[in-house]
Amino acid sequence: MILAKFAKTQSTMKKLLLTVISFVALFSTSCQRDSISNPLDPVPFSGNWKVIHYNVNEEVKTGEYQDYIFDFKPKQAISATIGGQESNGYWAMSGNGERKFSIAFNNGDGNLSALNDKWDILVVNELEVQLEDREGGRQIYFARQ
Repeated sequence: MILAKFAKTQSTMKKLLLTVISFVALFSTSCQRDSISNPLDPVPFSGNWKVIHYNVNEEVKTGEYQDYIFDFKPKQAISATIGGQESNGYWAMSGNGERKFSIAFNNGDGNLSALNDKWDILVVNELEVQLEDREGGRQIYFARQ
């Protein structure tokens, strides 16, 4: 009889331990994922960024932007420099139901004006910004330099 109670107690303890471990694993994974992928968390954008991927309708066109240096400045200003020529504009993130990242260059060449849009946010963090224009079939990924 004592052995039966001991076996039952041991079985209950194992179940309790597995439940606690499962809960901790689920909770820590959820927290980690949210902290990385929540695109509306404040992100330090200042500094130089390069385009590491750009495609239009699945055609890779990264080369059109490989020589640009982008600087996401404070107060939502953005600049793009190529060959000593700087073009300026604005960027903004919004999250009222849709997660959008807007880019608007005031001047510049045709390559920069092609970026003027409200992009869907895929990833935003201190190392990368991944944006997509689903309607236009475009994706652009920036990486911190």
